Amino acid sequence: MSFTGLLAQTATIRRKTAVAKTAATISFVDNGASPDQIKDSGNGLVTAGFATGMKVHVTGSTLNDGTYTIGTAAGGALTLDPGDALADETAGAAVTLTGADAYGQPESVWGDAYTDVPCRVIAGGGREISIGMQLVVADMAADFDGDVDVTEKDQVMVDEVTYGVLLVEPFRDMYGAVHHKRAQLQVVRM
Repeated sequence: MSFTGLLAQTATIRRKTAVAKTAATISFVDNGASPDQIKDSGNGLVTAGFATGMKVHVTGSTLNDGTYTIGTAAGGALTLDPGDALADETAGAAVTLTGADAYGQPESVWGDAYTDVPCRVIAGGGREISIGMQLVVADMAADFDGDVDVTEKDQVMVDEVTYGVLLVEPFRDMYGAVHHKRAQLQVVRM
């Protein structure tokens, strides 16, 4: 029996990705007295991670390069705060929108990197792990096949519970090949 056959559960491995969109489908609308809008005829703005309250940095446009605050985000439209002004500009050239936080730092969101990854969750945890100057206690552990790409920067979702990955350890067979990986996990508390 292979190790994969012993992995009875499935997990989703989540990874942070930058909030960004580059497309030739992005246009800019000056709505006069109403808040101006950045529109995407491809409807990919919310999917890319843009959200209400976030800053959006525009590059590659003819008239609207700059940083603006998103008042509301819905589908293919970012409605800006009333104090932000745009000039009318039709889609055509590739424009890049990048999300930023209130301090202008790049914004990122958790997205599914891999789904339905076979795993085995091991209850108990209790292992102490040193992360920098902090000592953290793992809640659970999960075993993955040796070729699964899971790192300490990831989150793992199993049975609708989200865990942060604290440590990933390879387990090797007698020939030195990675047989499986054990990830030490801590529940992400919202």
